[in-house]
Amino acid sequence: MAAYEVYSHVFQPQQALIEGNCRGGFGIGELIAFLYARSFPKSEWKQRVEEALDGNKNL
Repeated sequence: MAAYEVYSHVFQPQQALIEGNCRGGFGIGELIAFLYARSFPKSEWKQRVEEALDGNKNL
């Protein structure tokens, strides 16, 4: 739910993610990005998610 909180703030709420009627939830890289971003002030979440997702491209 912590990852979903960030996802909802950065993108938009997707009830299907919670209900299980979506693409299968978050991938590992997405979970890391959302949880990483959550450790910062909410005003920085979008920037931090993008930063983390961009960093995952190099793995």
